[in-house]
Amino acid sequence: MTDALRRVAVIGAGLVVVLGLTFLLAGLPFEKSFRLLLEGSAGSPFAWGTSLVRFAPLCLTTLGVVVAWRAGMYNIGGEGQYLMGGAAGAMGYLLVRHWPNPVITPVLLVFSTLGGAGWALLAGWLYAKRGVQVVISTILLNFVAVEALSFLVRGPLQQDKHQLPLTQSLPNGAMLMRPLAQSPLHSGVVLAVIAPALVWWFLFRTRAGLNLRFTGANPRAAKVQRIPVT
Repeated sequence: MTDALRRVAVIGAGLVVVLGLTFLLAGLPFEKSFRLLLEGSAGSPFAWGTSLVRFAPLCLTTLGVVVAWRAGMYNIGGEGQYLMGGAAGAMGYLLVRHWPNPVITPVLLVFSTLGGAGWALLAGWLYAKRGVQVVISTILLNFVAVEALSFLVRGPLQQDKHQLPLTQSLPNGAMLMRPLAQSPLHSGVVLAVIAPALVWWFLFRTRAGLNLRFTGANPRAAKVQRIPVT
């Protein structure tokens, strides 16, 4: 058994133990609860699609945190960066809504990426220029992001009817492609599957990734090697 399979086995066993303890503390029957959990998450094409669609943003947000942690920056702001990425995508749509739908989709992905990265960059700038610890700034920026999103969906980005704190729905043509009508599964899941491999390649097969990991492991030694740590 390879190291990767061992890790998967350990994580799977740990998950079963945690679930078992949770059911036990809640006074729920383990077998029935576990069966219902499996049926709800993977018991039908709709369940599979829903689980994968919810997995995709969690995976992508986690990758952003992984890169930061490899650099020695303990980014706790994944939630805020995720929210600001979505808000940036919604704001970007207002600028390009008259463009052809096939063009809108990749443009909105770029807007969303820049929105999340920009929110993380704010914490990085505070650390590099003002000495504010990333752990503190990213946690607090989560709360700022929640309030900013609340303002946007009740103000500039609120739907035309102004009845609910929601943005205007995107047209189907601008959404990510859905291969099955009876499932919410969309092509964004493919991005979430490819992205970990790309991040691994960047971190372990490129000079920039090596410098980033070197900086996270030992900033002083990185400075001696003339790596621009800041």
